[in-house]
Amino acid sequence: MSNKTRGILSFIMGIICSVGIQLSLVAVATEENSEIDFSNDLIVAVRTFYLSMRSSRLTLVLLAICLAVIIYQGSKILLEKWQCVVLMVFSAFFSFMQVIAISLKEDDSLEYVYGSGVNIIRSLFHGLCLAIVTYMILKIVVVLIRRYCIQKALAPSKITWKNSLIMGGLFVIAWIPYYILFFPGTANVDTVVQLMQSFEIPSYINKITTIHPPETYYTNHHPFATTMLFELFFKLGLNVFGDINIGVAIYVFLHMLFLAAVFTVALQYLRHIGITKKRLLFIQLVIMFLPIFPMYAICMVKDTLFSAFLLLLMIMMYEVARTNGECFKKWWFDLFLALDCALIMLTKNYGMYIIIIVAIVYAITYRKYILQVLASFVPIILVYQFLWVSVLLPLWNVAPVGKQEALSVPFQQTARYVSEHGEEVTEEEKEAINGVLPYDKLKKLYEPMLSDWVKEKFNQDASSEDMSRYFNAWWKMFLKHPDVYIESILNNTYEYWYIDKISDLEYYEFEPYLQKHDPDKQYEELYVTNNYNTGGERFAVYQLILMLEKTPVVNIFASLGLLPWLILFMIIFNIFQKRGKYILTYLVPVIIYAICMVSPDNGNSRYIMPVIFALPYLIALLFRPISDEEIQFNEQINSKTNDKN
Repeated sequence: MSNKTRGILSFIMGIICSVGIQLSLVAVATEENSEIDFSNDLIVAVRTFYLSMRSSRLTLVLLAICLAVIIYQGSKILLEKWQCVVLMVFSAFFSFMQVIAISLKEDDSLEYVYGSGVNIIRSLFHGLCLAIVTYMILKIVVVLIRRYCIQKALAPSKITWKNSLIMGGLFVIAWIPYYILFFPGTANVDTVVQLMQSFEIPSYINKITTIHPPETYYTNHHPFATTMLFELFFKLGLNVFGDINIGVAIYVFLHMLFLAAVFTVALQYLRHIGITKKRLLFIQLVIMFLPIFPMYAICMVKDTLFSAFLLLLMIMMYEVARTNGECFKKWWFDLFLALDCALIMLTKNYGMYIIIIVAIVYAITYRKYILQVLASFVPIILVYQFLWVSVLLPLWNVAPVGKQEALSVPFQQTARYVSEHGEEVTEEEKEAINGVLPYDKLKKLYEPMLSDWVKEKFNQDASSEDMSRYFNAWWKMFLKHPDVYIESILNNTYEYWYIDKISDLEYYEFEPYLQKHDPDKQYEELYVTNNYNTGGERFAVYQLILMLEKTPVVNIFASLGLLPWLILFMIIFNIFQKRGKYILTYLVPVIIYAICMVSPDNGNSRYIMPVIFALPYLIALLFRPISDEEIQFNEQINSKTNDKN
C-alpha cells in the first residue's frame, strides 16, 4: 500500500473513530416533538445517535487529526502475526470492559450495553472504534519501548551506605512539608476504630464478630498486630507527653523514615542490577514529588505497611527470576524472604493467601530448589496460622474475623436479587435468607458499589445448617436470573478497571470518626486533630492530587483504573521479549486485582496501594534488558522494523 493511500484511509478512519470514541452511550431520545412518531424504531435510532454525538467541533477536529496520525503510524508497524493477535485481543477486551463500565456508572446495570437494539449498535460502534485506536497505540508503544526505552547496556553500580543515606534523606526532606502541613498525620476510619479498640470504646466492628464487648473489644478484623503497633504510640502520647497527637506525630515521622528506607532499598537493588543513574533519578523524583507518595508517607493506616512489605517481596521475586532461583542457596536471602512474608501476613488478613499462592507457584517452578523454597515459606505460614491465629489471638481474647468477610459477593448478589426480583422470591427462599441476613431490610441496605451495609447485618449465630439452606436458595435464584449475579459483581468492581475513574487516592485529614460518635465528648482526650488553620491548604493539596488524575502521562501513577491494564501490558511485553521467567514478578499485582474482584468496596484505592508503590520500579524493570542476547535481539527487531517501513 502506498503512503498516499495509507494516509487517505487513515484520515477517514480518524474521522470515524473520533466520532465513535466521543459517542455518548447514555443519551436517550425523548418525545419532546409531538409531531414525530416515536413508535418508529428508525426515527428513534437516528434521533438517539444524533443526541449521542458531541457538538464540540474544534475538539472533534483535533481528535480526528490525532487519531489519523496514530492510525497511520500504527498501520505501518509490522509485528509478528501472533503478537498482533495478542494485541488485538487485549484491545478488544479493554474496550469491551470500558463500555461495560460506562453503563454501570450511569445506570448500575448493563442497560446501555444491550438494553435495546440502539444501545447494542451504539455500544458496538463505540467499542470497535476504541479497540482500533487502542490496538494502534499499543503497536506504537511496543516499538517505542524497544527502540528508545530499553537500555542499550546494563550499568551496575556499587552500593554504599553513603548513597543509601542520601537517597533516603532526600525522600524525607521532600516529604517534610507535607508532614508540617498535615501535622500530626492523616488516617482513615479503620485506624480510628483500632484506636477505639485500644481504649475499650465500642464501635461498629464489635457488632460483626462472634465475641462482643464487654467480653472483649479487640478484634482481628483489622490485623491485631497493627492495632498493637498503633496502640503503642497512642499510649506513648497520652502517658508520656499528655497529648495523643504527639504520639501520632512520632509514629508518622518514624513511618516516613520506614517508607524512605523501603523505597531506598528497592532503588539500590535496581542500581545493583544495572538500571542507569538517570532512570534511578527519575524514580526518586517521582516518589519525592508526586503528591500521592508523600501523602501515603504521612498516613497512619495499616495498608502502607502491607504495601511496603509487598514491594520488597516483588523485588525479591525479580531477583529469583534474574538468578534462575540461585538466590535460594543464600541463607540470608531465605531468612529475609521468610521475615518479609511474616510481616505481610501480620499486616493484612488476606496476606497469608498471597504467600500461599506464591509458595505453590515457586515450588512448582523452582523444583530444583524445592527444599529452600519450602523452608522459606512453609514454616512461617504454619506458625502464623496455627500459633498466631489459632493459639495466641484466642489466648489474648481477640475476636476472630467474622464469617461475613469472605461472603460479601454472594450476600451482595442476594441483596440485588431481592431489590430487582423480590416478587419472585419463594417463601422457602425467604426463610433461608432470613436465617443468615435480614430479608426485609435487604432492599434498603443494598448499595451497588458497596457490600458493607449488607454483610454487616450477617447473623453471627447462623449455624452450618442455616448456611447450607442459604446457599441452596442462593443457587436456585441464580438459575432464575444469572444476569443479576453477574451485574452485581461487575457493579461492585468496575472502578478497578475503568480508566476514567477519579479516586480519592489518599486521606487529607485524621478521620474524625470518634468525634462524630462521641456527642458528650466523653473521650475528648483521644481526639486526634489536624491544625484547623491549615484546613484550606490541606484541601488544596487534595484537589491537586485529583487534578493529577486528569493530567496525561502523570496520571499513569495516579489512575486507579489504568493500573491493571498497565500490569497486563507489562506481562504481554515480557512475553514479546521472550522473558517468560520474569512474568512471575507480576504475580502479586495479579493476585491483588483478583482479590479486588471479590472485595466489598468498589474502587477503594487502599486495596491497590501495593501496585501504586511498585509501579515506578516495575516500569524501570520492564525497560531493563535481561541479557546481552536480548539487547542484540532488540537491535535486530528494530533493524527489521526500519527496513519494512
